[in-house]
Amino acid sequence: MSDPAQREIDMPTPPAQVPFYGWRMVGLAFLTYNLGLTVVINAFGPALPVLQRELGLSRAAASLPFGVLLLAMGVMAPFVGNLTQRFKLRTLMMTGSACHALGFALLAFATTLPQVLLLFAVMIGAGCCLMAIISAPTLISRWFERDRGKALGFGLVQVFGIAAAPLAAWLVSQGGRQLLFLCLAGLFAAMIPVMRFAIEFPEDVGQQPRRDAEQPVVAVAVQPLLGNRAIFTDPAFWLISLAIGIVSAAGTAFTAHGPAMAAANGISPTLASTMLSGAGIGALFGALLYGWLIDRIGPFHALVLVLLQAAATWFLFSLVTSPGPMILVSVLLGAAMGPAITLHSACINERYGAASFSRVIGYSYFTKIPFMFGSAPLAGKLFDMSGSYASTYVVMIAALLLAGGAAIMLSMPRNSRRIGTLATSPVL
Repeated sequence: MSDPAQREIDMPTPPAQVPFYGWRMVGLAFLTYNLGLTVVINAFGPALPVLQRELGLSRAAASLPFGVLLLAMGVMAPFVGNLTQRFKLRTLMMTGSACHALGFALLAFATTLPQVLLLFAVMIGAGCCLMAIISAPTLISRWFERDRGKALGFGLVQVFGIAAAPLAAWLVSQGGRQLLFLCLAGLFAAMIPVMRFAIEFPEDVGQQPRRDAEQPVVAVAVQPLLGNRAIFTDPAFWLISLAIGIVSAAGTAFTAHGPAMAAANGISPTLASTMLSGAGIGALFGALLYGWLIDRIGPFHALVLVLLQAAATWFLFSLVTSPGPMILVSVLLGAAMGPAITLHSACINERYGAASFSRVIGYSYFTKIPFMFGSAPLAGKLFDMSGSYASTYVVMIAALLLAGGAAIMLSMPRNSRRIGTLATSPVL
């Protein structure tokens, strides 16, 4: 008889359980999105007065780089979305981080407004697209079928914005824009090797996207890619773009005019400035809440709820005249407008699938340009014409209700189910 101890020694060792790498990709997407976009956006405000003074500009002229950056992101988004079909995400993310590093290093020593505008348009705009607004949600979408809303909520929540502006202001006070921009350049240079940890597809490491047991196993890397004609002739594409564009426009208008609206309602200027802080806190909770709701009721029904919440809170904001309730309403407004990118990503993934996600979201982001650029000037124009923000409230509420109608149409079965028959359309 053989020795039992010897038999135990001779038994093969079971293979070690490999952890699911998807949540690590969510963490990487969180880092790239917050650094590549949130920090960049929030660092501009503290740098603006210094740019104005050192370059001898008016306040309006000194604000132009920010508008140019938003425009550049919208124009580049479709191009970058298509690049994800030809190049690895890690390559694009490393390139985006390098664009940021070089762009901010050059901005530290720029001496004219055209130089600043060119750098924000080409280098910083490209960095935001390559590193954040296209690559981060694409990475998450390729790893998650189940719990996608939760993953997007955590991965795209803009936490770093809370500390970015105060830290940027401190750096400016210590060493001017040179210190701020050089620190940003060093930060993004250090991030280049970190981007190498991005894993393009679960199949690259022998894993599968996180999905329910009953879901069919179809590798993301081999799923068919929708052609441009299939995308642009699909009514759901335009409904998603309209709904997300309007909620983004409402957020932009509130960011630009929220404190002035609060002051017009009788709130002191000091307290009125806290409206944006309240909205920022609300946006953090909103992204996580609606990420959870997406997994429970689906992205299109969650989009209906967020638009109805936004319309209702804009109405409440137009009525309140005391600081406490106004801050509370601003938190609710932030919770409704903050999850826009999470809902945008989830709706597109639900309709078009992970394989075509980056292409579709790039095109859809481009359609947001009029909303991002038009809402704040429109609110200002309406105020100039009437002497109050009453007409602005009416326009915003009506637009959000219109978007809610679009979202209700999206929630209908023919628009909410994933496109399958179009998957064989030629890629144009």
